Amino acid sequence: MSCRVPHIDTIPKKDNSSDYLKKAHHFYEQSNFPKAYKYFVQYFESLNSISDVSPEDQGIFTGVVTKIATVLEETDDVEELLKCYLQTINLFPDNYFILNSLGAYMFKLGENDIAKKYLELALESHPYFLPVKRNLLHLSWNEMPRWHFRMMNDRLRNQAYDKAITSLISKGYKNAIDIGAGCGLLSLIASKNPEASVVAIEESKTLARMCKDVLIENNVKNVVIMNCYSTDIKEPLGKCNLIVTETFDVALFGERVLESIHHALSTLKTEDDFKVVPARAKVYITGLERA
Repeated sequence: MSCRVPHIDTIPKKDNSSDYLKKAHHFYEQSNFPKAYKYFVQYFESLNSISDVSPEDQGIFTGVVTKIATVLEETDDVEELLKCYLQTINLFPDNYFILNSLGAYMFKLGENDIAKKYLELALESHPYFLPVKRNLLHLSWNEMPRWHFRMMNDRLRNQAYDKAITSLISKGYKNAIDIGAGCGLLSLIASKNPEASVVAIEESKTLARMCKDVLIENNVKNVVIMNCYSTDIKEPLGKCNLIVTETFDVALFGERVLESIHHALSTLKTEDDFKVVPARAKVYITGLERA
């Protein structure tokens, strides 16, 4: 059975919209979902207003779309599947079931920004629809590594950063660049001094948006956010005599920290008298002997 989305002009025009609806129900009862889809769409487009569609018929049509989408997804026919979903949403913009399905599919394709858009529209249409809440949660987990939550709740780490950054800014190192700003914690610490000027650089769109939200929530005015890799910047961004960063993994060097710091000191730093936080690290090495 072919499940390609039909061209509507292949169906002869009729004057009576009820003819389309009768045929749509007939093919639906015969489990011929592609033809049911054809006649449902023709029925909808023959009406004076889409609001004339009964909830029952919209529900049946949603079921038809779901059946077709299942086959198209199994055959990996992305173009036809998206066409089917988008045509349905154009007809019924508040169909939370289809919005959720499209969002989930875009998430599966790795298009997280697009997925989030449709999932949020689904949640707006039906705030208590549990599947969309679950999909948004999965999307959040995918965008934000779980280790990030433990890092952000490391009180000793955060207090050490706070002490070092606050002390240096009070001593005049007030033109700061935060490399790998994440959700903005170090920028927020630096911004506590009203004389400080901070540029927060974060390559992740998700974290950059979160950083913006955090700064707005805290009414911060002296931080500028840049959504890019710091190493892509080719010239100074203004005065800079303080570099702060938390681009470290458990092995210290996994997040290109040496490359980032070298670039910052050669391109972004503008003062001979400058500081970097953190300023140093200890690396412990253990020798192993093969048995």
